[in-house]
Formats: sequence, structure tokens, C-alpha cells
Amino acid sequence: MNGGWISSDRRDSSRHVVGIGASSGGLEAMLAMLARMRPTGRLTYVAAQHWRVMATMN
Repeated sequence: MNGGWISSDRRDSSRHVVGIGASSGGLEAMLAMLARMRPTGRLTYVAAQHWRVMATMN
């Protein structure tokens, strides 16, 4: 095995990157979804969370 980047074994070649995004307030739903997923070793998850910027006035 060479770190998982490139494999000559066809059984091990089906790896995917999954992008998951949520707007502000969606973190709880994203965490609940990820908690229910079973690890397979074939998927890499990239999570992006949008945070609402609160402006402060002095």
C-alpha cells in the first residue's frame, strides 16, 4: 500500500470524496447525520459550515 493515494488493486480503487455543507444553524443536523454513518474506508468527508458574522457596534 502506498498511503492510499493510488492503488493498483482494483478492489481498492473505488474511493470517493463527499462534500457536505450547511448554512449557519445547520451544525446539529450535520453532526447527527455524520454520527449515523458507518465507516467503510472508501469515503472521505469534507464538511463546510457557513457561520453568520455578527457585527458589533461600539
